[in-house]
Amino acid sequence: MRILVTGASGLLGASVCRALCVSGHHAIGTYRSHQGPFPFPVERVDLRDETAVGLLVAQLRSECIIHCAALSRVIECEREPEAALAHNVLATRILAEYAERIGAHFIYLSTDQVFDGLSGDHAEHDLPAPTNAYGHSKAMAERIVQETCKPSLILRSNNIVGRTSGFGRSFTDGLLESLQNGENVTLFNDQTRSPIHLSVMTELIVRLVRERVTGILHAGGPERLSRYETGLRLARAYGFPEHHIRSVSVATHPDQRFLHRDGTFNTTKLRLLYPDLGNEPIDSGFCADAARG
Repeated sequence: MRILVTGASGLLGASVCRALCVSGHHAIGTYRSHQGPFPFPVERVDLRDETAVGLLVAQLRSECIIHCAALSRVIECEREPEAALAHNVLATRILAEYAERIGAHFIYLSTDQVFDGLSGDHAEHDLPAPTNAYGHSKAMAERIVQETCKPSLILRSNNIVGRTSGFGRSFTDGLLESLQNGENVTLFNDQTRSPIHLSVMTELIVRLVRERVTGILHAGGPERLSRYETGLRLARAYGFPEHHIRSVSVATHPDQRFLHRDGTFNTTKLRLLYPDLGNEPIDSGFCADAARG
């Protein structure tokens, strides 16, 4: 299958592009400024440039477009809301319109930030209620996808953990560097997520592509864990002393008003579709990462 993956220089995009190529698909990634080298075919394109995107889509004749690229740092989006709209909304509209035009299956990577971050346990049928600029931009893009492209899937991702494959950085990478250097780290004990390992998220997308799943799907792990608890799981998997990880409240962050307390997902639908993936604890992924060194 011919597949276009945007954001191929990022954590998830690179992992997905590599996995699709290994699976026998003709996958090509896009990037905007990364210097490479890339272990898979790539094309440089600014996704905000409608003409450039149109030429690329026409050239590749993709049967599936996976839109991973985004401006995703919450505080950065608050400080640059216009950039968030351009990268997260405009680019999505352009891609969705071209996907509809050529009949490509469109998979849009969204986020738990489209909700209010108060109650958690959000299911696919819950209405978005974003409270920060990032969440607003992603919720707007979701509506565009739903209104524009019929064979589409909105895949809302929770916190992705696990070591990078050489592109992008996760929560795990920064924490590991600090632990390896013997540094103390503070993590929030009252910011809760449904973390999912990068390897599980990647395999999920490979299957969704193969089966052309549409609609909305929440991708998260089976456990409700705070950032602090997630950090402890990582330290145990790698054999680092846990006392280097200290717990603090999200209220200590200077921009705490933009940070969600509870972004957990109800992943019943995921566990029904793919029990092996939906029930995979992050400990398994952390231990596999540690074994690879």
